[in-house]
Amino acid sequence: METCKMKRICKFGIVVYILILSLTGCSEQERIKPEKEKISNWDEWHSIYEQTEKLDEMYGIDEIVMYVEDLPVTRREIETERLYLKDKSIKGAVDLLIWEYAAKAEAERLKIYPPQEKINAYFEQTKQSLEDKVPGTETIYIAMDVMQLSIDEYLEKSE
Repeated sequence: METCKMKRICKFGIVVYILILSLTGCSEQERIKPEKEKISNWDEWHSIYEQTEKLDEMYGIDEIVMYVEDLPVTRREIETERLYLKDKSIKGAVDLLIWEYAAKAEAERLKIYPPQEKINAYFEQTKQSLEDKVPGTETIYIAMDVMQLSIDEYLEKSE
């Protein structure tokens, strides 16, 4: 009986989702998740870092401006995301954060967690790649240089 009720609720949710998409004019060709800028040189990283530092000067930067799946989102998070987007829009930053927070909430709801040993292995592999200066790690080194971080500090922030 409980399973049947859950199936009906699930079907109802799907119908509501489809109705919302069709009423808002979204189509399958539209990109829902905003596209991030590809940052590949020191000047771009430095500019973003400087802009991130300036966020501290903004009034109310750490105020919660919205909730996504009961998770608070601050103005700082939105403004930081804007720096990495191609279109630099607030709407794009909000859309991206909604996308990410909804995915996190759904993973939590479904109790999907990566095993700690896989996380450890990933960071160990990343550390080794950075120490060996494997091709493709140049942008990470640029970011670490701009933020004045060591490999260990970078990995700690990334975790």
